Amino acid sequence: MKNEKTIRIYQYILGNPRSDFNQKEISKKLGVSHQLVNKVFKKLKEEGILNKKSKNSHILLDKIRLLTKYVLARSFKEINYFLVGSNFYDIRDYFENQKISYAFTLDSVTEMNPSKIYAYVLHKDLKKLDLNKVNPSKANLVLFPVNTLPFKEFTGEFWRVKDFELIADLFYYKKYKNILKFFL
Repeated sequence: MKNEKTIRIYQYILGNPRSDFNQKEISKKLGVSHQLVNKVFKKLKEEGILNKKSKNSHILLDKIRLLTKYVLARSFKEINYFLVGSNFYDIRDYFENQKISYAFTLDSVTEMNPSKIYAYVLHKDLKKLDLNKVNPSKANLVLFPVNTLPFKEFTGEFWRVKDFELIADLFYYKKYKNILKFFL
């Protein structure tokens, strides 16, 4: 549980467009103890990732190193494979019709017609799925159940993870060519 809360603190810092961070504000917004936020900030300061800006404010110095820590801290204990419809929009419509909170990730948002769609869903929403699991090689939908959805944004057509989360996923799955495509 502590690791999950630390990961949420990393997510908050990485996903927040502001350049300075207040420990009390993060504690309140994430519902984690001030002591844990203080401990995480202290460690990040020791590693040169954060620096104290003023009495109540810290500034992010090294986003890449924090992103690396975030990637290494994550793990997916349960991955589910399904066959749903024939394209990206069928899957999006299925999620929305079932009222499932989701965020597409990985190649799902970097390729026009991906052969597999990757998405985060809330653990509690798994029971809403009226789908049969299939062999990973036959699946066109790969779901990563999480307790808290990553930072996400609406593109006008679907929900997708924010850029830092997408890059973390690409690193996690060693999709280095796609990382280059993303930046080029």
